[in-house]
Formats: sequence, C-alpha cells, structure tokens
Amino acid sequence: MGASATLLGTALSVSPGAQTVVELRVRNTGSVVDEFTFEPLGPASSWMEVVPASVSLFPSAEQTVTVRFAPPRLASVKPGVTPFAVRVASREDPSGSVVEEGTVAVGSFEDRSVELYPTNATGSRNGRYQLAVDNRGNEPVDVSLDGADPENACRYRFSQPALSVAAGAAAFSKLTVSPAKTYWRGPPKAHQFQIIVAAEGHQPEMVNGTLLQQPKLPPWFVKAAIAAVALLLVFFILWQTLFKSSIQSAARDAVAAPLSSLSARVDQVAPPAGGGGGGGGGGGTTTTVAGGSGSGGSSTTSPTGTGTTNPGVPGSTITPYGNPSDFQLGGSVPAPNTTNFTKTFNADFAVTDIVLQNPDGDTGRVVIKRGNVVLFTQALENFRDLDLHFVAPYMFGSGNTRSLTMSVTCSAVTAPATTCNISGSFSGFSK
Repeated sequence: MGASATLLGTALSVSPGAQTVVELRVRNTGSVVDEFTFEPLGPASSWMEVVPASVSLFPSAEQTVTVRFAPPRLASVKPGVTPFAVRVASREDPSGSVVEEGTVAVGSFEDRSVELYPTNATGSRNGRYQLAVDNRGNEPVDVSLDGADPENACRYRFSQPALSVAAGAAAFSKLTVSPAKTYWRGPPKAHQFQIIVAAEGHQPEMVNGTLLQQPKLPPWFVKAAIAAVALLLVFFILWQTLFKSSIQSAARDAVAAPLSSLSARVDQVAPPAGGGGGGGGGGGTTTTVAGGSGSGGSSTTSPTGTGTTNPGVPGSTITPYGNPSDFQLGGSVPAPNTTNFTKTFNADFAVTDIVLQNPDGDTGRVVIKRGNVVLFTQALENFRDLDLHFVAPYMFGSGNTRSLTMSVTCSAVTAPATTCNISGSFSGFSK
C-alpha cells in the first residue's frame, strides 16, 4: 500500500546563517514491514536535511522525523519565500511514495566592506586613490560617498559620488584628494582624512587615508641650481681664458684665404690705391693715391688715406675698390604681360647689392640677366622686399655683358590695381 506523511508546519522562516526545523510524521499504510527514505526537493534542497535519513516501520506504525533548514550566509541565497518538498519513498511499494510540500521565508542580511587603496599617497598638488565597495549581502545596496578631514584642508572629488552595488558584487570609484593650499619649500605635510560611505537606513561606514603633501620645489632643487650656476661660471672662465682665443684664431685663418682671393678679383676691376697707372696712354683721367701717376691724367690724394676724390664728379669718392654707384630699374607692368627693363654700362661695373620690391604682393616672376645669361629668377609672390648682398660681385665688362636686364612678368595683381609695380635698386662699384 505504501506510506502516508504529514508536515507539522508548512510555512516556516529562517535567516541566512541560522537554522529552523519542522517535524514530518510518517505512517506505514502497508501490510508488511517497510523501509522509508526521505529526499529533499525544490530550490531549498541544497540547504535542507532530514534526520534520520530513513526509518523502518511495521504495518500501521508511524514515526516522526525532523526536517532541518540551514541556509548559508551567502549572497547566492536570495531573500523571500522559497518553496520546498520532501519525498517519502517506500522500498516495498515504490509506487506508493508520497510528497509533502511547504514554504520557507528566507530573510535578508548585510555584509559590506569598504577598501581604499593605496591608503597613503604622495603629491604636491593632489593624491589619487581608488575606493572599492564590496557587497557580500544577499540584497543590492545604494551608497553615497563623501570625504572629510579634521582641519578641512583638502578637497575630495569622486569619479562616481554614488554607487549601486548588486548582491555579491563590488563597485569602484576613483578618488582625488587635493590640498586647499600648496607651498614651494619646506618639509612634507601629512593630511589625515576619512571617506564616508553612507547607505539609507544604515549606519555609515568609514575608511581612513593619508595624503603626504610635498612642496612644489623638491629638496634637491636648490643644490642643483647652485651646481648649475657653478658649472656655467667654470665654462665662462674656460671660454675667456682658453677657448675664445683659439676659436678666433681658427676663424681668422679660415677666412684669410677667401679674403685674399676676393681682394685679387676686386683688384682686377679697380687697382688698389698706391698702384701706378703706367700703362694708361689714352688721354683719359686716371686717379691714384699719392706716390703713383697715370699718363695723361691727374691725381688727388684723400686726406684720410682711405680713398681719393674724383675730380670729374663733384662730391664723389673713389674707394680702393672703385667708384660707388647705384641705379634703379622697374615700373608698371600690365597683367598678363612681360616687360624688360635694361641698363647698359659704359664702363666696367661690379654689382654687389640688389634690393627688389613688390609692395602690393602681386603674382608673377622677375628674372635678372647679364646679357643673355640668366643670373637668377624669383617668384613675385614669395617676397615684398628682397635684399640680396653678394660677397663676390656680378661683373659687367665688354661685349654683351655690358647690359643688365630685369625682366618682369605680371601674372595677377591685387585689386583694385591693374598693373604690377615692381622696382629694383642696384648698387656696386664702377671702374
């Protein structure tokens, strides 16, 4: 026939970490001696136990066993009403097994911890930390974060000032602690503070931390500055006593040969003062310094000895390199068009300086030629004022090299103008 079973209580309650029991009465409804075993069923079966695990009963006999509930204090044990069941199985009549059912109300519990790491930080402007809230309870919790220190000397900034932490989980927030005042020099200052973790309806939790505030200037800065000044002073003394004279001597030696070569080339154009003009026989005027004479000419000595005056040109002075002279080329060029401006020399001329001007920022090209040979080309848009100075001058002598041409091509002008206004100033020495 099997068995019959009755729970002596079907609505129970228990808190995680604690236990509760209920009795189960079992009766042998069969005609032979039978053994009955007990099997917990349902969501609560993992923390249920029936004691004893089996009983043997004569026909019509009955016995009471204990069903114990002991949920562990873990976040996985969810709070609320949890159904359970106990199966009573007959060895002699398996088909006569019965199941008794009930419910157990599982309570909630809190188990929360707060950690700050590192607990000690160092910095002149701020210290950086990370706050962890670990919820080992079986219900989610919402917390708010704040910081405080006895002297109110620091400011506290949280990346997340409020956290919602699920059961069995952890949440994190970055924390920056900044001193209200900074200083340049002196010993470090220690700031003790507390982080307050508050949850509604619960006592707040606190965790301690320390910020070791450093001065802006590290202790070694003054020593390093003194060492740097001393090193600069030593270098200055060595420069004045050893290196400077050596470098100047090497520089003089390096430029001596080029200067000699340049002087020889200039002498070919204008003989240096003091040289005789013994080969001049054409009836022209030859100008020399005192001590030499040219055939058929006259000479005038400069009182300073640096040059001679030219009797044929009032107010002019002939330098040891020739007679200084200058001229200008250029004008208005319609767009788009090209205009050539030419200067023809009646005597040898050395061009040492050229100044080109494009005051309106027009677009086009300027080309400087010696005869038919292009000396250089420059785009107008690349300059407003262009100064060119030559160590070795451009020489204009006999034949087609007596002409200097400035060719201006005007591509585009700046409104409201309709022409490119380009000018060139040329200076040098004439023989």
